[in-house]
Amino acid sequence: MKTLLNQEWLLFRKSPGNILLIAILLGMSIIAAINGIIHVSQQRAVVQQAVTADIKKYEQLKTNLNAYLNGELEAQEFYNPSAAYQNIAPRTLVPEPPELSVLSAAEVRPTPLLLKIGMQTRHKDPQPSLEDPVNRLDGPFDLVFIATWIVPLFVIFWGFDVMARDREQSSASLLANQRSLRSIIIARLLIRFIVILSIVGGVATCAVLLTEYRSLTTALPALIVWITGLSMTILFWSVIAAMVSAKAQNTAQASLQLLCCWIVIAILMPALSGVVVKQLAPPPNHLERVIKHRDISNDLNQRRYEITEEYYRKRPQNKPIRQGNEYEQYFVKEFYPRSLAFDLAFSPLALKYEKQRIKHVEVMRLLSVFSPPLGLKMLTEDLAGSAPQRRLSFLQSVDSFQTDLRNHFDFKLASMRPLSVKDIDSMPQYSIAPETVSSRWGRVIKSLGLILLPLILLMLVAKRMLGRVTPY
Repeated sequence: MKTLLNQEWLLFRKSPGNILLIAILLGMSIIAAINGIIHVSQQRAVVQQAVTADIKKYEQLKTNLNAYLNGELEAQEFYNPSAAYQNIAPRTLVPEPPELSVLSAAEVRPTPLLLKIGMQTRHKDPQPSLEDPVNRLDGPFDLVFIATWIVPLFVIFWGFDVMARDREQSSASLLANQRSLRSIIIARLLIRFIVILSIVGGVATCAVLLTEYRSLTTALPALIVWITGLSMTILFWSVIAAMVSAKAQNTAQASLQLLCCWIVIAILMPALSGVVVKQLAPPPNHLERVIKHRDISNDLNQRRYEITEEYYRKRPQNKPIRQGNEYEQYFVKEFYPRSLAFDLAFSPLALKYEKQRIKHVEVMRLLSVFSPPLGLKMLTEDLAGSAPQRRLSFLQSVDSFQTDLRNHFDFKLASMRPLSVKDIDSMPQYSIAPETVSSRWGRVIKSLGLILLPLILLMLVAKRMLGRVTPY
């Protein structure tokens, strides 16, 4: 077998067409990796800028407060360094960084890049939009696009003539006299498998090493898992090419059959899966969310005085000790209590929507068993940080921090008492609450299993077909 592989490799690399295809695939992979690197660099710069600005803002607040307490700074008409409602600035909260974010250059992801969290509600009024589980393989030109869309096409380019051309030229009989046609088909496809995996996997590895060199302990295991999924996907298409080569009588027939397989598996099946998922586990209805958000907000606005009275009735120690100006009166007595009441009413609905999103994605993951490209996309979404479970874990840690922040400043804010430096120094700090290992890697293993299952079934069929391959 080793001799046969060497012979086929020499024949493969002598073809100018193969060299051109290698150069094209390498160039496309490099461009996709560069897009991912640029995207990750820009995102990290945005996060670093926000965090740095956050730190500087609180340092300036402390400086102003110290100067005010020492008589070096006077309160202005619209600014008082000790007024809680003006000086509890929102904190920048950042989710746990994903392991392989460089693989995806998607601009919009389920998990926010960062959130500004303060005393107000974090549940904003989103614009109405439609979310439809359409084909999940579309997206920017990144390594995910290369792996799910481009790689199968290159397997088709290189796999449609592994035996059909020999049959056309009547040379298959001569090959059969030297070696079994089965071993020749396997050797030729194995060469192509190694070339494609080396190019795409190698470029992806370099991109990960360039962007995740500070966290290789978490990035390398995830990279190995992704390359395993990529390998199984390439092998899946290679097995299909072997099955077609076992029966196709000419290159036109082989290329047409492989192209039909690509259309069905890579395009039609994900689209049908989207239709099924929409019925079995519909995604959150954004329009319904907007309407409920506004209904709750309007109801609380109409009952704003009642909400304020209820707040101070439950917390008599928080009653204001002074009148304050009209802005402070509005923020402290009306806006802040309504934020608390809104979160209390809307949080259960928000949790329901998050769970709907998780169910939607998990049903889609199960249906990816009919489309390994979709399975690889789902796997990459997890490793690149787009899993809805990761979003829910981040939002829950955000809510926990906001609760601590409100408990810390609630008394000073509601009673209009002046802040002290100790209040700022002792304020709660946000700590990332990572998703559990079992939850994260459980999804990854499931995705690999759903790619492996159709591959095994296909290999069993291919083994039977290749055992009967003939020169004619």
